Amino acid sequence: MFQDGSGLIATFAIFAIAYLVRPFGGLVLGPLGDRIGRKRVLALTIIMMSAATFAIGLLATYAQIGILAPILLLVARLVQGFATGGEYGGAAAFIAEYAPDRRRGFYCSFLEFSTLGGFVLAAGMETTLQLTLPPDAMETWGWRVPFLVAGPLGLVGLYLRSKLEDTPAFQQLESDDDVSEAPLRELLTRHWCPILLVMGLVLFYNVADYTVLF
Repeated sequence: MFQDGSGLIATFAIFAIAYLVRPFGGLVLGPLGDRIGRKRVLALTIIMMSAATFAIGLLATYAQIGILAPILLLVARLVQGFATGGEYGGAAAFIAEYAPDRRRGFYCSFLEFSTLGGFVLAAGMETTLQLTLPPDAMETWGWRVPFLVAGPLGLVGLYLRSKLEDTPAFQQLESDDDVSEAPLRELLTRHWCPILLVMGLVLFYNVADYTVLF
């Protein structure tokens, strides 16, 4: 019983660790996008996320490589969380900079809509595998399939993002040679009050959101 309980706690801990590093991904990759452009950073984040997810599908089991298995899983989850922290904020900024003023909220809502759509598709794939595969097959290789799908999906996403152009706002900054060298510092010194307000709103929203989803 103790082993089962400790295993469950370890599973939730590995799941949660990715959320703990998300802010660091935003702090590092967000300002990087302000300096070199959203397009490059969004290409980097999709490579990191798809590679880490694909790697989880290839991991050896504990019986094969011992303690190295959970360590590698933890590293993959850390990479996923770090990349997601930069992905979400960068994508939101990218959409907001392209959207017209009166439709900015509507356009940005598709970011959350697509995120939830991804949850639904992933859950649907997992459910289909559980219903169609024998339990033994599901435990040995079936669980890997959703993770391995991230490989080709990541390549498709990278191709699509390579065709994007940086936002007109960033291109204008580049042409005026007005790209900030310290965007995070400027943001924190000039707009700290709205940042705290948004942090509070997102905190309550995410708690409610993930309580319902999980």
